[in-house]
Amino acid sequence: MATTYIGTYNQFALEVNIELGGRYVNGVLTPPASWSGSVTQWSRHVREETARRAANMTFISDEPTPTGPTDEELLYANWQRTGGTGSFSYWVSLGKPLFYTPPPTDEELLYANWQRTGGTGTMTYWRSIGSPLYYSPPAEPEPDYKGTILRKELEFNGARALIPAANIPLGQRGLIHVIGRNNMTTSQKLGISWLMRDPDGRLVEDYKDWQTFKASPNDTHEFIGGRFDINKRGIWTIIVVLFMNPEAPIEVARYSGNLFSAVVELEEPQFSDLTATYARA
Repeated sequence: MATTYIGTYNQFALEVNIELGGRYVNGVLTPPASWSGSVTQWSRHVREETARRAANMTFISDEPTPTGPTDEELLYANWQRTGGTGSFSYWVSLGKPLFYTPPPTDEELLYANWQRTGGTGTMTYWRSIGSPLYYSPPAEPEPDYKGTILRKELEFNGARALIPAANIPLGQRGLIHVIGRNNMTTSQKLGISWLMRDPDGRLVEDYKDWQTFKASPNDTHEFIGGRFDINKRGIWTIIVVLFMNPEAPIEVARYSGNLFSAVVELEEPQFSDLTATYARA
């Protein structure tokens, strides 16, 4: 069903331009700041969108249907756009775009790239890369993440022993503490993962965690696992990995080896009173 529009086709096109984010500055069509193409491309985009919307519309107006800009209007528009350069024959040879974006000069390229990169680069440099009008600097290289597993401790029976620990009595409740350090000059989040196995190779704890806030340069963070029963005699093992960059974790330090050795706690010997009997010779 056709929709009736009170006004001219041009008035409708003006509304479409504004609705799409464009505007008019001193009578010149101006695309929104987010538009990455040229003004000519924006003008074409608005015209195409206007035509699409107007396909099922009826316009009620006393004004004649637009016939498009005249050569003189094209010349004047482009003359405004380029600051008064070019001839009538030149604009005709280009196909008479209503709003022409001229090729940038070396000076314009240098200025645009200077703005884009905060004032870096020389003319020779921009020419060597083809002098794009708006230079997108290469992605920053992945930082060289650096961290250290500063300390590993086993907590048991209210005491702590450095890992690897030895002669831990059976029957205790154990708890792993791992302290990681950020060795970088920037603040980073530290993450941890460890796998703990008993003397039979059975997985006892699979622990993973990331700190909530970032660690400042040379700052540390302590990770604490869950409590477990030390219930088997022999060598317990662990693999600990320290990470950075939670979005795409990077391993920065690792320990793989003995966690502790568990032993049977010997009972203290009990002595009873001894009575010595002496025989006479």
